[in-house]
Amino acid sequence: MHERTVDDLTGRQEPMLSLTAARKAGVCMHITSLPGPHGIGEIGRDAHAFVEAISAAGLEVWQLLPTGPTAYGDSPYQPLSSRAGNPMLIELRDLVELGLLHAEEIDTLRSLSADKVEYGSLIDEKTRLLQRAALRFEDVATTPLLNQYAAFVGQHDKDWLHDY
Repeated sequence: MHERTVDDLTGRQEPMLSLTAARKAGVCMHITSLPGPHGIGEIGRDAHAFVEAISAAGLEVWQLLPTGPTAYGDSPYQPLSSRAGNPMLIELRDLVELGLLHAEEIDTLRSLSADKVEYGSLIDEKTRLLQRAALRFEDVATTPLLNQYAAFVGQHDKDWLHDY
C-alpha cells in the first residue's frame, strides 16, 4: 500500500495514518454499570478487575462515559461540573481501609439492587456515608493523606474546586 500524505494548515506534507493501523477493539460502558456490592459500580477494585478482564479477552480500550456529578435524571451527559467527579463513584472499601468508615456502616448499601442503580435510595445513603467520612477525615487521616489532600486543593482550588 502506498503511503499517503495530507496537507495540514501550514502546507507541510504529513503522513496520514492507515485506517487499519489505529484500530483497536474495546468496550464502551459507564462505570455505574460495573457490578459491585454497594448499589453502583465504583472507581476502585471492581473497575480494576474489569480492566484486567477485558485485557485478558484481547480488548485494548475501555471508553468511559462522562464521570461528573449528575443532576436531574442522573444522566452522565448532564454533569453539574465538567471537572469534578461524581461522588457516587467513590470506592467505599477504600474509605474503610483508611479508617474513615467502618465496614458495618457500608453494609446498609448491600440491600440495594445488584441489577440496576437505584439512584433515589443510593444517593441519600451514600451521601450520608461520604459526609460521615469527611467529618472523620481530620481526626483519622495520616500525615501523607493530609498532605495529598492539601496538594489536591492547592492544585485545583483556583480553577474549579472552590466554585464547585
